[in-house]
Amino acid sequence: MKWPWGRSAFGNQSISDTNTSGHIFQISGTEGDVSINAEWPAPDLTKPGDLSIAPPTDHLGRPIHGRQRLLEELIKSVGDGESGVVNILCGLGGCGKSTMAMILADQAIKRGVNVWWISATSVNTLHAGMRQLSAVLGAPQRRLVRAWSGQESATDLLWELLSQQEKRWLLILDGADDPSLLAAADAPLSDGNGWIRPSLQSRGSIVVTSRDHNPRRWAPWCSLLPVEMLSQADATAVLMDYAGGYAGDSRDAENLAVRLGCLPLALRLAGTHIETNARVPWPGAITSYDGYLRALEAEITELFPELDEDSSTFGDRQARELVGCTWELSLSALEKRGISQARSLLQMLSHFGDSPVPIELLKLQVLDHFEVFKDATSTQLRTTVEALADHGLIDIRTSQQSVAGSAAPSASIALHPLVRDVGRYPGRLRTPRATYLAAATTMIAIGTSKAPQEDWASWPIWETLSDHAFYLLSEVLQENALRAGVIDAAAYGAYQSARFLMSRGEFERAQLEQVRALEALDRIVENGHPNSLTVRHDLAVSLSRLGRLTEAESELSAVRGEKTRIFGPNSPETLTTVHAYADVLWQQGELSRAEEQYRSILSVKDSTPSERNLLGTRNNLYQVLMEQGKLPEAVAEIDGFVNEAESHGIGGTAVAQARFVRARVRKAQARFDEAIAEFREVADHHSVTLGENHPTTLSTKHELGVALQESGNPDAACNVLNGVFVARGNMQGNDHPDTLATQHQYALALHEAGKSNEAQRHYRETFKRRLKVLGEHHPHTLATRFQLAVLLEESGDLKNAEEEFLNVLIGECATIGADHPSTLTTRMRLVNYAVIRQQWPQAFAELDRILAARRKMYGEDHPLPGDTEKMIAFLKANIPS
Repeated sequence: MKWPWGRSAFGNQSISDTNTSGHIFQISGTEGDVSINAEWPAPDLTKPGDLSIAPPTDHLGRPIHGRQRLLEELIKSVGDGESGVVNILCGLGGCGKSTMAMILADQAIKRGVNVWWISATSVNTLHAGMRQLSAVLGAPQRRLVRAWSGQESATDLLWELLSQQEKRWLLILDGADDPSLLAAADAPLSDGNGWIRPSLQSRGSIVVTSRDHNPRRWAPWCSLLPVEMLSQADATAVLMDYAGGYAGDSRDAENLAVRLGCLPLALRLAGTHIETNARVPWPGAITSYDGYLRALEAEITELFPELDEDSSTFGDRQARELVGCTWELSLSALEKRGISQARSLLQMLSHFGDSPVPIELLKLQVLDHFEVFKDATSTQLRTTVEALADHGLIDIRTSQQSVAGSAAPSASIALHPLVRDVGRYPGRLRTPRATYLAAATTMIAIGTSKAPQEDWASWPIWETLSDHAFYLLSEVLQENALRAGVIDAAAYGAYQSARFLMSRGEFERAQLEQVRALEALDRIVENGHPNSLTVRHDLAVSLSRLGRLTEAESELSAVRGEKTRIFGPNSPETLTTVHAYADVLWQQGELSRAEEQYRSILSVKDSTPSERNLLGTRNNLYQVLMEQGKLPEAVAEIDGFVNEAESHGIGGTAVAQARFVRARVRKAQARFDEAIAEFREVADHHSVTLGENHPTTLSTKHELGVALQESGNPDAACNVLNGVFVARGNMQGNDHPDTLATQHQYALALHEAGKSNEAQRHYRETFKRRLKVLGEHHPHTLATRFQLAVLLEESGDLKNAEEEFLNVLIGECATIGADHPSTLTTRMRLVNYAVIRQQWPQAFAELDRILAARRKMYGEDHPLPGDTEKMIAFLKANIPS
């Protein structure tokens, strides 16, 4: 089967290109940064999707046997005990840890406690759940993106939110068999800076279920609570609860319970088997405890003769073997009823990842092609799935999925980890493991090819798909004899899932998975194959978002060359990479080269304004022209676009965004009355269509404040910027980069209004928060530090001011380069100190270097090179003799 590898062609830009492909524009400068969204109204990404972190209810409603004391201890620690409790429910697989946690969750909810349930069976499910929890707790969109793209600590963000909770809360992490997944990167769990911590400063508690009962693998502040095997009496009661009242007397039940090792999962499977057969007693069906015991003994003798007669004490291996025997009896019973392919279907399901498997993934044509479920109809498939559920071998879970604006019921199949282990047991497989992997991989690839990518409501679907895709890619990479088509499918599913991670801003994880997808493709195609080029393109975009611009530029250049050779220079595939390449040039400050690349795209494509796929290129071009000082040219191009769009009846956000850029250009031209009027009109448009406090509305008002300030009306600017600052703080939080951008600009306006003390207070607060959120060397942090140095200079403290400017310069050279426009501004500031000391050779040498850099960047006609020339001439004319 062929996959739509070319899906990311020009016109459907890589879903990661949200910063520079026309959806969001980052406008950077010494005054801070502003994000303008060109595709609003869009769903608020801070709101949770349908990925559920509510506790499951699979086994509620049954009597509790043998766990009352442990349950009471847990309930006390959650409801009435001291905060900071981290309890580890540890024990064998199948001993009932998750069931205990489920009952605890139910009891806690009834006591008014907020309860969240997150699977910790893999890094994917853990990270997806923690991200969802952070969203539920009110994390602003930008901080979510930063935290899940490696720019900010996701664990710190979560705990910041948890510490602010006023109600008591309980966090349950289920299936954490590898405690290291809960620790911070490259740190032991005991450091207390990972996903679980002693929550002493909050009103919460944590419960973890795990097979790992080694105290050295946990932290000293974790309390290990062993979940032991049930007593014979309790195990007998559990078995009888599941089997019903007609399977025999309590003595027979006790004999079977003992033989099942008093293992709760085995008791559930055996009791469910008996009860299901008793409801419809097929000929030869097992409907009694004694009958099940005889069949079990025969099964053990045949399959696992090493299983001890005394099953009261055993380890995980024996538990798996015992569950394997109960599973075998259930499958044999189904085969006698004519449900002959239940075994193969269950074994194939066992080869998926740890997440539930959406039922819609089970494609009959794939099952038939790989001979997992031969010549089956949809009715037979449904009957088989329901029969497996009736026997307790799988759980069918239903939820409401919201896709494309409509809610629809969705069902998925969940397997107990021990049942999955048994289903993968090599000695029992009816079909070779490679075949099951091939079927599962193909179905995931089909699922990722059909799932919507631009609908944020589809994120819950992608949470599940990506978990399976990344797991199956790992399994495929470990196999040496898989067909090329299967490897291609595994790489494709991982590629699509990595794009999902990119859309959420998780570029670090995406980059790792893209590298693994390329590793798989390298086994079947050359590095220059179109499929590999598609992944390499997205990998380069991930690198650029991680700030690795040199690597990104090099890779995009190579991919562009290969695509030109294969598809031609003007193909959509090639132009996609040209656009991404131009974005990276822009980020690096290579403005003229970026302009050239954007224009090369527009010269090829039909430029009618109705073509949505060119809006990103156009708007990026406008920004680059403005940054180069080509203001009349930028205005002319924007005017042409707006006029043509309006003549075609096209308006809305696309035109409003172009007008926003035009107003910025007017501001740069010092045509402040026109700029202010246009900003007001665009802000009014957004206020009516999007709302007063919508991010796009606030961004436009921010720029209105800047225009008022630069027009010489700092008091009016203060009024506007203070309103935006307060609104952003309320809507997005005080640490949100947009809020800090406005606070920085507000401080500038206060400074110009003569309110230096208040300005300094806001600068210091902004600097403190930017240090925490963005880091010491981020350009925006350095911009605020620059302004603090200006205040020192104006106060007469020239020594400390020069030292601060030097610190800013060091940071800028390390991050954006010595010839970046912002760096050149800092270098100009430092020239003044050489002039003050009359160090003329040094001053003129540096001015000559700055002039050369500005001419190269802006050309001869830009005001900045002209200003530099005037300064040189003035100094030479006024050097003391």
